[in-house]
Amino acid sequence: MQPRGQNGNSGRNNMLGPGNQHWDASAHKDFQVMEGHRLQFRFEMFNAGNIVNWSNPGTNWGSNNRNAPGSGFGRIRGTDSLRTVQFALKYIF
Repeated sequence: MQPRGQNGNSGRNNMLGPGNQHWDASAHKDFQVMEGHRLQFRFEMFNAGNIVNWSNPGTNWGSNNRNAPGSGFGRIRGTDSLRTVQFALKYIF
């Protein structure tokens, strides 16, 4: 333990956060319109399983008092990207 008011010897960026898991899925279908022309329909899902991925803990000391951290230090206060779905239509000639 460091004495109160003294900086320790811990390195930068050594706080570990929860892991992320993303499962993406996509499908597409080409339709022949005429010779040399196609219409492509795409369906894409990012984080298809809608798995909750917690964001990293707060790393900002955020306090004017050197001896006490701010209220958000070391706490996880949100989630990262939730499921996203997109459709696309592309004309290829």
